[in-house]
Amino acid sequence: MIATSTDCLSVEELNRLLDGQLSSEEFDSASKHVDECEQCQSRIPEKWDALSPIAKADSEEDSVLAESACQFAVAQLMTANVPVPNTAADLPIDQIGPYEILGQLGQGGMGMVCLARHNRLKRQCAIKLLPPHRVMEPGWLDRFDREMTTVASLEHPGIVRATDAGTHSGWHYLVMEYLDGMDVGKIAHRLGSLPVADACEIARQSAVALTHVHETGLIHRDVKPSNLMLTRDGTVKLLDLGLVLAGDDPLATDDRLTTVGHLMGTLPAMSPEQLLDSRKVQPASDIYSLGATLYRLISGRWPHANEGGLAARVLAITSESNRSTPPPLSSLEPSVETELGSFVGQMMHRQPDQRPSGSIVAERLATWSGDANLKALLKRAESTPASDAPITPLLPLATNPASPPPGDGKHTWTAWMGPLGWFAAAVLLATVVIQIKTDKGLVTVTTDGNDTKVAVEENESPLPTATLQKRSREDSKLDFANTNRDIVYEGKNLDAWLETLASEKEIGAIGRAMRAVERLSRGTSRRAEAAKATLDLTDEYGTWHVAPPVEHGGFMGGGFSSSPPIDRQFMGHLQESYKHYFPIPGVQTIGLKLAHGNQKARIASILQLRNFVMNLNHNTGSPHRASSAEVFFASKSKKSEGRTYIETLLQEIGSASAGLKSVVKEATATSTPHPRSPSEEANIARETAWAIAVRIVQESGPQISPPAWIADYVEEQVDEAVAKYEQREVDPETGQTKWDYADPNAVYGFSMGGFGGGPQANTTPNPPDWILPTELYLAAIEMRREGRVQFPIEFAAETLAHPRFNWYSMDDSSLNDVVQALTAIDPKAPSLIAFHLDRSFQEMDRQYQASQNAEWLHPLTYLQQRLQEGLASVYTTHVEQPAQAHDRLERLVNSLPKLSMYQQSTEDPKAFWHAMLNDLKQRSESE
Repeated sequence: MIATSTDCLSVEELNRLLDGQLSSEEFDSASKHVDECEQCQSRIPEKWDALSPIAKADSEEDSVLAESACQFAVAQLMTANVPVPNTAADLPIDQIGPYEILGQLGQGGMGMVCLARHNRLKRQCAIKLLPPHRVMEPGWLDRFDREMTTVASLEHPGIVRATDAGTHSGWHYLVMEYLDGMDVGKIAHRLGSLPVADACEIARQSAVALTHVHETGLIHRDVKPSNLMLTRDGTVKLLDLGLVLAGDDPLATDDRLTTVGHLMGTLPAMSPEQLLDSRKVQPASDIYSLGATLYRLISGRWPHANEGGLAARVLAITSESNRSTPPPLSSLEPSVETELGSFVGQMMHRQPDQRPSGSIVAERLATWSGDANLKALLKRAESTPASDAPITPLLPLATNPASPPPGDGKHTWTAWMGPLGWFAAAVLLATVVIQIKTDKGLVTVTTDGNDTKVAVEENESPLPTATLQKRSREDSKLDFANTNRDIVYEGKNLDAWLETLASEKEIGAIGRAMRAVERLSRGTSRRAEAAKATLDLTDEYGTWHVAPPVEHGGFMGGGFSSSPPIDRQFMGHLQESYKHYFPIPGVQTIGLKLAHGNQKARIASILQLRNFVMNLNHNTGSPHRASSAEVFFASKSKKSEGRTYIETLLQEIGSASAGLKSVVKEATATSTPHPRSPSEEANIARETAWAIAVRIVQESGPQISPPAWIADYVEEQVDEAVAKYEQREVDPETGQTKWDYADPNAVYGFSMGGFGGGPQANTTPNPPDWILPTELYLAAIEMRREGRVQFPIEFAAETLAHPRFNWYSMDDSSLNDVVQALTAIDPKAPSLIAFHLDRSFQEMDRQYQASQNAEWLHPLTYLQQRLQEGLASVYTTHVEQPAQAHDRLERLVNSLPKLSMYQQSTEDPKAFWHAMLNDLKQRSESE
């Protein structure tokens, strides 16, 4: 006799519950009791603990996996034999690149985050590590790379800042500023509800950061308390930018969203449109999530609470009913003003177009955040011990699949899902489909707005679900039955598919033919023929832009059309198929196409080679997994024939770059290039080809000398940039470079004020066309020291001091090293750098004094990093008239807090600015 819903379960009954050996009626009673009983949760057998190494760790209560019905379904899939990782084990690596690993800060699905210190700079930082085994799993490196590029591009005080990235001993790593504090999810877990002013200030600062994200055309998609970090100086930083995408469907491209504990764990903060159709996510979706987060921080519970279980929560968020409206905040927290409660409700309005923008949210929340004291809030959270009450485990994605669960248990599957019921395959066409993938099977939650159902599908193999699904679809089309005939795919052999590939014009059919040819040629002598036939199509369809394929060969629409252009669809299919040809015969076939293909083919081939050389390919599904580029080229360079192979490839890359150069010149002579024109594609491809060649030389070792064209390209780019610099528009009053504030998109019909508007004034100057990328800038300095390029010191100094120069260190280069190198070229370099920095300060001061609009101080935040990394001392030591420089900088610094997007960073910029002012003051007094 099973215990009633009010009686505690024995250990034997708990075991039967976890093993699925209860009837539906017994399951109803037992699961409801365990869901509400802390005592029973604390006595759950060890087999449950084995499913989660973080079962005893601090955890938010915002995970839907904390519901027993969902847990039990996943638990049955995971089984009791999953090994428990040793979270106390030594760190797997003690040195990565120039960084010493000091300790672990946290761990999650993406790997671990460690505290580190730069060997030379002795500065602490945080490093996110993607383990080598994750690189070989679908989607993980894509998301990691996307997070690297996104964090690097979103320069804002309210967003965690990236400073470096790289690969070391198979580990991919992202270096970020070290944030000393606690994520808001942990704070809320420890304190329950937060003071209204503090909660509003956290949301206000978050809204400011989100406004910057949205203004760059991106969407965060995962706003929740644990993705907000409160630092010790009271700053809120936006974290976890790996989901930031523009116009994409993350369910189709991001494996993280379909792994245990991610999509489901974020459900309480998701907007209705994000649940109903992830392709409809928009900036307003982030505002809904921020509103739900603010509701949670003030009230101590989510708008749609966990009382009715997973099904009720999904239905409440997505359906039009009384239960879809959360209780008013004032009914849960009496101190909440009616106006604030109404505004939070507006942030969570069911219709996206009825929600306020991020800038309006930041402005309105300032009304209620005046009494906030976030520093005190953090101290209170740190002094409050984490609850000792058992926390229901969050299930991680197992990395070592266990054996399949035994099938002799009574009601093994129906008991687990008894309360929620089974459903037919046709239900997958319903409005909402959420899948949780595990190593043992697939849990699917489906709702049509009126009803919600959950089903479990068990795998028959211990391989990961994503790999199984992909292989089963493809392998089922291969016919090995008749050994007297060729192997066929969908009824056709390799010859037939090659013929289809050469004659087919419909892009979806071309994609199928590419996949068939690649699979049928594996392990055969016709592999190179298959690769060449695939790449030959780039002569007609090649482009730089890619539309990623989704399931069943379809594509997602982006921008303002329902489907991408044909050439971009082709490139999506090409990238999915061609990656399996690397390194042999893929590299050699690309080399031939680079040397002899047309413009389209060269551009597309450079893109494919970049994916291999820069380690952007994932060949997990291929039985002939490609070696990394680093191992491939290092191995090749050890033998004479291998060195000839590499040298030939480098010359072919150079030949392609030269061919694209003539295309750029012809196009530029007849029209003005725009961001997506063929000439601009060719420009991007040439720059990428140069970077690829440099990487190949580095990975090949000292046996390979750089071909002459690599240096020639640097000289060419420097000469062009210097020529543009010398022809730049100069302000007749000051004799200095005239900054351009016009909206650069207005000429293409996308003005800041909307479509079709004319040029509008920005408050930050646009990047001039003579600014060099950092890699070329550093290469130019080295070649200037060798006397191989003309690199005027005036040009070099103004570039380094321009607010829009995108500086980041390369190969441990610091700004001090750069300044020293420029000084060795010309002793006037520090004075020129100081002069142009002062010019920037004068321009900001002039614009601000004339308008009293603090937005004109934006460039100061762009310069702050370079000043902190070495240019501050150059400025204070070499600027003319230090007394005037002091007064001017003091006015700017004192006015910085008026800037709408200004927040103090964890490195205490106030102290930094005061140190600069003090140095200027001392110098002025001594002169």
